[in-house]
Amino acid sequence: MTNIDLFGSRYTLIPLMRNSEELKFELNKVYLGSALTSQYAKTQRLDTKHVQKKMNKYETLEVMNDRLKLFRRFYDQTKSKIIVVDFLYEGFEIVNNDNGRLTFTPSNQKLDKQVTTGKYLTKDARFDLIDNNLDKFILSIEAFDKVVINELRLPKYIRDENNNIILKDNIQEINFMNSLISSYEDLLKDKLGNKIFIIPLYEKHEIDGYWFSPEYLNHVKKIISEFTL
Repeated sequence: MTNIDLFGSRYTLIPLMRNSEELKFELNKVYLGSALTSQYAKTQRLDTKHVQKKMNKYETLEVMNDRLKLFRRFYDQTKSKIIVVDFLYEGFEIVNNDNGRLTFTPSNQKLDKQVTTGKYLTKDARFDLIDNNLDKFILSIEAFDKVVINELRLPKYIRDENNNIILKDNIQEINFMNSLISSYEDLLKDKLGNKIFIIPLYEKHEIDGYWFSPEYLNHVKKIISEFTL
């Protein structure tokens, strides 16, 4: 059976989980909810029992990976030859506070409010870190035979109560976040060349909630089946 690792978001994890039995692969290591800018910072103290009591299973995976820097510390403890990656969380704000550096995710905010009291990295600083972050990431994933990028974007549109599709109010923020995500994807493709395999953007990725649709789940399944069957 093929073993697969994941670094990214639950929106890549869910289609992998739902199709693992049929496609005869096993999810080995799963690292969710953390930007590389956070991963390559110092490890933080964390009461893991408190996290598990307060958070659901996805939130727990996200908070523990982001605060304990699990990917950075344990990436080499794997039996997988394939890693699936998405860079959705590279679009999220990065916060420096007394405990270190965090990704400003809903899960981190739910656990405690300290993430809102730190200093945010500037937009320029976040772009300046891309090249160095990816050089470190490439060293972390060099043992994998295949690196699969699941291209994701934060949706620009939402359906109102009448099912009309309207532009989100924070569209400028979304555009910036998506520009960061696509920059990570494009540069990793340039750096790794033939070692990279792509799950291309789902065609209806601009509409909110697309990653829960059966069509998106089948979209991911189709591409993953080419690597596992």
